[in-house]
Amino acid sequence: MSVAHTLDNMKVPFRRVDLGEVELVNEPNEKVLTELREKLIPLGFDLIEDKNSRLISQVKTAVIDLIRKDKNRKVKLSAYLSELLNKDYHTISSLFSGVEGITVEQFLHPSKNRICERTSRLR
Repeated sequence: MSVAHTLDNMKVPFRRVDLGEVELVNEPNEKVLTELREKLIPLGFDLIEDKNSRLISQVKTAVIDLIRKDKNRKVKLSAYLSELLNKDYHTISSLFSGVEGITVEQFLHPSKNRICERTSRLR
């Protein structure tokens, strides 16, 4: 079962579901959020409600998307993240390393290796 399917079953209208992000039509009440969280956790997902956690999740999603789109890494990571997230890279980097215990660049390399390994296995 997917996130979109879960939202449909709960009759929660949404505009889009992307990797790590859902845009709902209306602001959900606490009851809907609780029920949604209970249904998403068994699927391996959770709701991210605080601003810093949301930004870190967006950084991880953006890094994975960049790896998938730009395998030769012609784009500079700091410029890509700053432009995409509309934040200064120093702010992004400081928050990420403070919470995750690794730099964004360190996150990039293991992620890139996992995606390349997965792609190789599919061939």
